[in-house]
Amino acid sequence: MKNIGRKLLYTLGSIVFLYFVVMLIEFPELYTNNVVIEDYIIGSKYELLLVDGEPVKRSRGYIYSKAPYALVAPGKHVLTVKVCNFFDNKDYEPQQLQVNIESGSRYRIVDRDGKPVLLQRRKRR
Repeated sequence: MKNIGRKLLYTLGSIVFLYFVVMLIEFPELYTNNVVIEDYIIGSKYELLLVDGEPVKRSRGYIYSKAPYALVAPGKHVLTVKVCNFFDNKDYEPQQLQVNIESGSRYRIVDRDGKPVLLQRRKRR
């Protein structure tokens, strides 16, 4: 009887540990001050090129999602984006967005009336 309880305890402890490891790997906004901006994932038309004139810091998930995303510090920024259209060979001009990024949120760059807009997807509670 003691062995069953011990095995159950070890199993539950392993599951909880694995859960936290996955959360740390997949959701960096949970343990850093950075905010995730999803750009040229499937369905997104724009690629984030620069943040305040500097190259974008990127990361990607390893388990949940392999799509790359940008990590940006909260606050006011100027984002330089470019249409990322794989279906034609047009060279689109980069466009700039003035944005205020809130901590604890995830964003996606979407198309509204032919212009890029930063859309808040969800806010961490």
